[in-house]
Amino acid sequence: MSDLIGGRRQPLLGAARFRNNPLTWRLTINELVGWLVIALIVLCSLGLFFFYVEPSSNGGNNLRIGADSAFYLWHAGINRDNPYGANDESTFPAISFGSNYLGPDLIGRLLRNGFLILCFDYFLFFVAIAYIARSISVRALLLTILLLMNPSILVSVLTLNKEILVLLSTAMLCYYLETGRRSRLLLCCLLIVALLGRWQNCLVDGFFLLMTAPWNPLNKRRGVTLAILVLTITIVYPFLWPFINLALGINEYEGKTIAVLTEAQTHFLYFVVVIPKIALNLYGGAIELARAGNDNRDVYNSLIVPLTSLANAIVTVWYCIARKLDLRNDRLFLALVYAIIFAVSPFTQCRYLLPVYLILCIEIARNKSASALSMRILPFRLVWACHRRVL
Repeated sequence: MSDLIGGRRQPLLGAARFRNNPLTWRLTINELVGWLVIALIVLCSLGLFFFYVEPSSNGGNNLRIGADSAFYLWHAGINRDNPYGANDESTFPAISFGSNYLGPDLIGRLLRNGFLILCFDYFLFFVAIAYIARSISVRALLLTILLLMNPSILVSVLTLNKEILVLLSTAMLCYYLETGRRSRLLLCCLLIVALLGRWQNCLVDGFFLLMTAPWNPLNKRRGVTLAILVLTITIVYPFLWPFINLALGINEYEGKTIAVLTEAQTHFLYFVVVIPKIALNLYGGAIELARAGNDNRDVYNSLIVPLTSLANAIVTVWYCIARKLDLRNDRLFLALVYAIIFAVSPFTQCRYLLPVYLILCIEIARNKSASALSMRILPFRLVWACHRRVL
């Protein structure tokens, strides 16, 4: 923005800039409000950390706030007592078929302090935002608020957990897809981060990249690809479920609805139950809001999970109103692949579908214009610069 003075254009400063371009003033106010909301959420999260999360990690208030964070703290040697009552650490390998403690264990052993873990989690969170804002034209402030308003994601930055690593690996994958799949180093890094979170996420990411590879003849026929994926699971799962249940230590299914649906998929009916199971994973926990507070100690199951399901429902409705489903969009196709594969699980866990929530939020926050506005915001540029120096 400039004005002609003495035959030369000079930049407009202060109020003159806003008078000549009211849009700039509106965007500045929006950004200010957005940062105030984010600052308020961060301050509230710090209060939650010092008054509830940190005491619960040390056994001071007997609250279960993170899904498995107390166990990760014990496994990393930070806490003495195993919350599940086991004494033999050798019975809990870092990676096995039914579990993966590698990422949380590594973070816990390196940092060994709850507040340092919180700071590191927040750093990873904003690196994930910077990856998205660097490659996709999004309203980064809106995206940040949408993510922090999800209780599972907010808890993930307050505790030692896997979800923050899953969030980061998904953001890195979105960056990799958007920038033309050119960097092999980035590909290796995102697969390593995914492995540190969950080995299942690493496999799904690799499988998705094979499905969408340029040489794959089904890459352009994505509806057919999804149908083949569902059909394959439908045929294969009935032969594998006894071994899966044995590896996971499942003797009987929890919950009436999920038990009926899982039993059906053991009889070649996964193609029938896949949509109900996805819906149950994403939104089923919201029913528990009617009984919120019944178990005052298990905050995670009585409050975090129901509110996460509610957040999933709100974001899904918002997406359906604001956008259209387009399978040519790599991110949306990735969300569907995640949902279909993780719905195979014989139990419901809304946190397993956090990549789906992230992708829906990206699509909601995406700018309609081609030019990206988000990376001009100084804090995101600083986070991105620090991340690049670390790598």
